[in-house]
Amino acid sequence: MPLFYPPAPPELITTDEVISVTGVATSTLTGNAVYLYAFVLRAPTTYSGAKWRMGATVTGTTDIGIYDFATGTKQASLGATTNLASTNMSANFSGGNIQLSAGQYFMAMTVSNSTDTPVTNAVSNPGIQSNMRQATNTATAGVLPATLGGYSDTPARFPSFGLTVAGGLT
Repeated sequence: MPLFYPPAPPELITTDEVISVTGVATSTLTGNAVYLYAFVLRAPTTYSGAKWRMGATVTGTTDIGIYDFATGTKQASLGATTNLASTNMSANFSGGNIQLSAGQYFMAMTVSNSTDTPVTNAVSNPGIQSNMRQATNTATAGVLPATLGGYSDTPARFPSFGLTVAGGLT
């Protein structure tokens, strides 16, 4: 008799966990660089947007989105969202909720300039064995590109951000 495994439940939270693993720090990032975090969904999951935190210095925007791992194509993004100083930020995807099937994805973040100070990892150079990477294509005016163009090893600093799961933990 074959074994029956019930379907996996959808995710409750999808985040890079940078803030919980390495502590709180704010620092500048390279403007229009696309920071990637690889993640796996074991069940269909619906996302409504994203969350991140900004430090005291802000003059630009942030865009966060989701890319298909296999093709590197953008599935959804916030669009350029104005940053607010010392604030927990959140925004909805510009096209509304998106349901992703089980599979592999990248969540991506970019800031429009090199002066804003998002919360980042407190140590330089995350390990190359982590899920953190940087896309070879860059954003334009703080808006994520349509495709990633590939990716490189981990960047020197990495932002703390997560996706908002519809019906998940807030």
